[in-house]
Amino acid sequence: MNAAGLDEALVAAAQAGSTDAFSRLVERHQQAVRAFLRRTCGDWAAADDLAQETFLAAWSRIRRLEQGASVRAWLCGIGYHKHLSAVRTASRARARDTAWEAGRPPGAGNRSDDRLTIERGM
Repeated sequence: MNAAGLDEALVAAAQAGSTDAFSRLVERHQQAVRAFLRRTCGDWAAADDLAQETFLAAWSRIRRLEQGASVRAWLCGIGYHKHLSAVRTASRARARDTAWEAGRPPGAGNRSDDRLTIERGM
């Protein structure tokens, strides 16, 4: 059986509820998905986290995968959307932090920096 045929058989079994079949799909495609996400986000640890999220999402969406569709492309698409979501979340957090810093009263320095300076002086 060729690779595409094996993927189709595993997808059909996973869609029927086989966790073993889905596990085999993960084994077959995890390296490619991780490599794709590492190139996409440039951070190995973040890519590994995103890959894990990708496979969790894929399990819950496996019934939506159409017969004959490329499993690897489908997984990379899910991973890419997870990456975009993480980028948006980080951007919102930076904007929130910047707004908070801008709203601080003048002269309200970082108390922990002041404490470190005093401790070093002692």
